[in-house]
Amino acid sequence: MEARTPGTNLIGINSIAELPKKWKLHAPFYKEGTEFFLPEVLRKSVIAISGRNLDTDPECLIVIYDETSDISTQVKSYIRRLVQSKREKTNGPSPSIAKTQGDSLIKNIYSDSNSRSAIGSQKHNKNTSAKLDFADTILAAAMQMGASDIHVESEGNDAVVRFRVHKELVDYDRITCVQAESFATVCYGTFTSLDGQEGSGKGSYKTSSLLEGEFTRHINDSFSIKGRMINLGHNRGSGFDFITRLIDLNKNAAAKPFDVLGFSMNSCRGLRSLDTASSGAILTAGVTGSGKSTSQQNMLQQERDRSGGTRKLISLEDPVEYAMDRVTQINVGEKSEIAHADTDFTFENLNQKMLRSDPDTIAYGEIRDNVSAKALYKGVESGHLVYGTIHTSTALDVFSRLRSFGLSLDDICKKGFIRLILLQHLLPKLCPHCSIPYHVGDEVPEKYDELFVIKSFMQTSNTRLTVSEVVKISKKNKGRSLLRALQAEERIGAIDVMRLRKKIQQLNEGSESRGFSDRLNSVISNSTLQEEDFNIRFRGHGCDKCLQGQCGVVPASEVIIPDERLLALIKSGDIQKASLYWKSHLGGKTAVQDSYGKIFDGSVDPRSVEEHLVDLLGSS
Repeated sequence: MEARTPGTNLIGINSIAELPKKWKLHAPFYKEGTEFFLPEVLRKSVIAISGRNLDTDPECLIVIYDETSDISTQVKSYIRRLVQSKREKTNGPSPSIAKTQGDSLIKNIYSDSNSRSAIGSQKHNKNTSAKLDFADTILAAAMQMGASDIHVESEGNDAVVRFRVHKELVDYDRITCVQAESFATVCYGTFTSLDGQEGSGKGSYKTSSLLEGEFTRHINDSFSIKGRMINLGHNRGSGFDFITRLIDLNKNAAAKPFDVLGFSMNSCRGLRSLDTASSGAILTAGVTGSGKSTSQQNMLQQERDRSGGTRKLISLEDPVEYAMDRVTQINVGEKSEIAHADTDFTFENLNQKMLRSDPDTIAYGEIRDNVSAKALYKGVESGHLVYGTIHTSTALDVFSRLRSFGLSLDDICKKGFIRLILLQHLLPKLCPHCSIPYHVGDEVPEKYDELFVIKSFMQTSNTRLTVSEVVKISKKNKGRSLLRALQAEERIGAIDVMRLRKKIQQLNEGSESRGFSDRLNSVISNSTLQEEDFNIRFRGHGCDKCLQGQCGVVPASEVIIPDERLLALIKSGDIQKASLYWKSHLGGKTAVQDSYGKIFDGSVDPRSVEEHLVDLLGSS
């Protein structure tokens, strides 16, 4: 094929793949892989060219050319006619309008010293745009899947992007280490906050460093996101993990009844005591990622609504996550040697000022040390209702945790100091459409099946399989081995089938299926329900209404409203007697016992309880 001169017919863009490589011009500063045709006779005067969706949007065309060239006029004329032709094919405006707009699309860059820096700036801007688009794509996908965290794990030349959805990590995509670093760099150093200031990343991003920061990002009209970032350099080789906690700023912050949030009837009865609470400590306990902050915010908003706005509520948070109407929320700042009194937003100074600002209710983001524990005690002693979250694995552990922060047992066990303790764990909620029903006497489904090992295979191989593809193939081959179905579709080989089947056998031989079955049957026999009242279900393979068999989370909880006898037992150090008294006289149930109702109604897989808490017959 010979080069055509500017006066000949326009080259059809659809035939670009058939053109010789020398006729193609790559645009490295735009989206990767973008190519556009330009007649060879004009190439020497063009510096760069980019076209995205030119078939439907001619205005995506950008050309940078050397105006000092003797054929620059021909370049301009050629591009103008190309834009006009494309507009006519897409029912665009008249040729006269296309001519005018075509002129405006062509950017003149002169070939002097200034032009070289201008060209560099253009390339930088386009590179930045592509990186922003790439980061936004990952963020939007995570939000669409309801992810709470994004994990970018880079090792060697490759990286994997994983989302934490319903308490579990799910593979999203495999990318290069360059793309992984690009995503982290954009999040840490480029995204801006709502007020237009740079995000709180300190200094430049380095994959080998231990870094923290946060950013706010708006993606079209779909998502408003706050991201809290942690970078873990591996200090060996060039590997790193970049984790981003996602906070949906569009999330409806309206107060919700506790039963709507999935709390059991037993826990809801205890939580109703909050309706009359006006002083004392309300502590929400749990492990990391158990929804403590969400529950505390819900309590604050319920109090705001019950009082009709007659109470002053102030919350100190690190940082503020979700905005709440009619609640004063303040970010706790870091300690600075040069901070003046009027700009000192450290916890100690903020708390001192807050107690003088006529609050009725105080909330602390987390009770984590001696300073915040003393602030909690001081707030209660001064007659306020004080909320706080605290990290423990059981409700009774709150007492020893506060003691480890320097409070005395006399203070902790003083009547009226602790008004209520709510402990919660989040359990994955089963999809009602694809979960597997279980009847008394049935064999418990094997924990490790073909779907489990296929997902593991996808994580550790270069096979480009997605979970949705596997589910579609499974549906199409219902009743047939999923491994054989994938082999028939040439997605995996015969050796893979043999290897994965052996893996299934090894995993199930090492699992305690018999012991689990006995524990489940013991829970069933000890219940007061009839067999027809059971709806026990196990996790399915996934369908178009869920993600890998799950569709959300529900809480398993403990509620303690201490009386004088319980406080006396705790003060004496007899925690075992205190636990027995709580269960026998105060109606207490452990998180495991609280989960039984969710097992019986088919909300959670019994195995999830043992994975996230302890065994089904455990005491905590």
